[in-house]
Amino acid sequence: SATTPVITARAHHTSVAWNGYLYVIGGLGAGPYLNDVQVAPISANGTLGAFAPATSSFATPRYRHASLAYNGHLYVIGGSNTGGNLNDVQVAPINANGTLGAFSATSSFTTARNGHTSVAYNGKLYVVGVSGSIREPLPVVWRRHVGLRGNQEACYLRSEPRSPLYYSETQRLRSRRHL
Repeated sequence: SATTPVITARAHHTSVAWNGYLYVIGGLGAGPYLNDVQVAPISANGTLGAFAPATSSFATPRYRHASLAYNGHLYVIGGSNTGGNLNDVQVAPINANGTLGAFSATSSFTTARNGHTSVAYNGKLYVVGVSGSIREPLPVVWRRHVGLRGNQEACYLRSEPRSPLYYSETQRLRSRRHL
């Protein structure tokens, strides 16, 4: 069944759920790239309440980025805008009422990319996949430690997997025990 629409229509955005809230992040609006986050409560029956601004926007508008919620923080990772592909990671604390604290930039990953996926597992942030286009896959997985409060430590590239990655191939990685 239909629920409340987002405030600003968008494409090539990301969405994550955390602690009873759904977040819609960035993307391409009716012309400009977006840097906002909209949030809606998720009811017990799965319907969504009204969307509202999450009170904090990230610094650089983008689309075709990755996002994830992990350990009480929202991460916005890479993507693209009129300036080209991005290699930054921005993080904001998620408040108990669903709003966000201020975003801050963390250390960047090595290769700018868009159309990639990201996951967090066992205190590590993994950025997996595509660079400039579908035809330009990256044969690496970037990994960084994610601390208890969203702090990051040194990052490095792994030479695995041995074949280039295209969109959303994290399941194949898991089956090969790379993650």
